[in-house]
Amino acid sequence: PEIVLLGYHRPVLGGTLLGGVVHLVLRNADPVVAVLVDRGFPRQPASLLIPFLGTVHDRAALRLAARIQRATGASLTMLCARAKAADARHAIVQAGVRAELETIQGASAPDAVVARARDIDLVVVGLDTERLLRDCTSSMLIVRERIGGLARAKVEV
Repeated sequence: PEIVLLGYHRPVLGGTLLGGVVHLVLRNADPVVAVLVDRGFPRQPASLLIPFLGTVHDRAALRLAARIQRATGASLTMLCARAKAADARHAIVQAGVRAELETIQGASAPDAVVARARDIDLVVVGLDTERLLRDCTSSMLIVRERIGGLARAKVEV
């Protein structure tokens, strides 16, 4: 398959929020993997937010968000550090998506994402998400890119 989509459930045992079966699939599946954390996700999202650090997982998240935007007409905002703004603009053009680019100034990236996500229907984020998963009140789609052995190594906890 092109993508494996999983629902999120908080693991009963283990120290990681993305544990149990979700962790096993993230670690071992070859296709792109997306995990939906439903916190009141609407049938037709009107707004999407993508935190962007420039990782391969962020780029996969952008491609998936572009598909969602094309299907729903949702607005899309990319949030990035000022140092990554040129890379983010390039990624937006490559994905062929309409997006507003906002730069983070002064705050830590996770704090800025949590604050900005308060009025967003869906946060589409690359793999590094433990803090966001814990603190963000919006629905999230966590995306891990298909990169074979490297993806498996990056998911180790």
